[in-house]
Amino acid sequence: MQSSSLTLLTLVGTLNTGILYMSSLVLLPLLGRYPAQKMKVTLVGYILTIGGLVGAAFARNATQLILTQGLLFSIGGSLLYYPMMTWMFEWFDTKRGLANGILFTGASAGGVFGPFIIEALLLRFGQKVTLLGIAISLAILILPCLIFLKPRLPVPKKVSIPKLNMQFMRSRAFWILFIGNLLQGLGNFIPYLYLPTFASSLGLRTVYGTMGVALLNGASIIGMILIGWMSDYNLRVSMILSSIGSSLAVFLLWGLSPTVPSYAIFSFLYGLLAPGWGVQYPRFASACAENDPRQATVLVSIFLTELRSDRSRTRECYLFADIDQSDAPLGIDKHDITRIWSAGIWSINSFRCKYIIG
Repeated sequence: MQSSSLTLLTLVGTLNTGILYMSSLVLLPLLGRYPAQKMKVTLVGYILTIGGLVGAAFARNATQLILTQGLLFSIGGSLLYYPMMTWMFEWFDTKRGLANGILFTGASAGGVFGPFIIEALLLRFGQKVTLLGIAISLAILILPCLIFLKPRLPVPKKVSIPKLNMQFMRSRAFWILFIGNLLQGLGNFIPYLYLPTFASSLGLRTVYGTMGVALLNGASIIGMILIGWMSDYNLRVSMILSSIGSSLAVFLLWGLSPTVPSYAIFSFLYGLLAPGWGVQYPRFASACAENDPRQATVLVSIFLTELRSDRSRTRECYLFADIDQSDAPLGIDKHDITRIWSAGIWSINSFRCKYIIG
């Protein structure tokens, strides 16, 4: 492809995460208004998700890939995910953190083996066969799960919902969580972006960068369940563990000891502690809205959208990768800038956590 087409391809990943997070502001209120339509929405999402991948397999240029894998696949994924998330709120009350942690581990599990499998398939069969294979695999794996998705209680076709109570906007807990989540998003995603680059700076082969990301994703399976379980008992403790633990991992393992063993240990510890922040959102909502399920879904959509906004700004920080060593101020290289930024944000956030009423 031409360079202009390659530039357009970067929009695919941005659209994937952007539509998934931002659509929560529209989908969650509508699903609360029309709960009887959740299964239909889920089925439409299933069809669009598979159709997006199939369409991407036959894409001939970057524009077609953006329309299929960028838009169609992302919209389908949102329609598939959010009805399931609202059912989780119905079925789990006191153990929402643990349930959400288990739910989130699916993406991490895919991140352990997925990159190696997809890379091998691309090298051997090419883009078309690989995308068709992924589409068929998802179609087979997701369809049986839809059978078990159902609400806890029968629901009417349309719910008469009173005006949304915005009292949570006056809550000290909401603003502390809101600002803490904003700060967390500014530092959380940077190590994900830089792990492969950091491996290259150590003189390691490309496969080590992929292995670092896979190790991080594998550790996050344990971490999400652990942080989610802890948040059900003491939200303050789980937040501090995620914040301070991640900050120390960046400072001590990634920042002060740039070696292969510390690279591996950092990947594991950061994966164990950092991704667990997002699984606490149901408990964030409970701390602000108590037992109001409608307010809880609105709050979760606010935190998710805020995370997406931060992730966009975090991607801009990746431009530091283009800093030439000779132009770096005070002899600080691009990896030092990244470590200081990420660890500093986590550290600032950790001090706010002590004010949360767990």
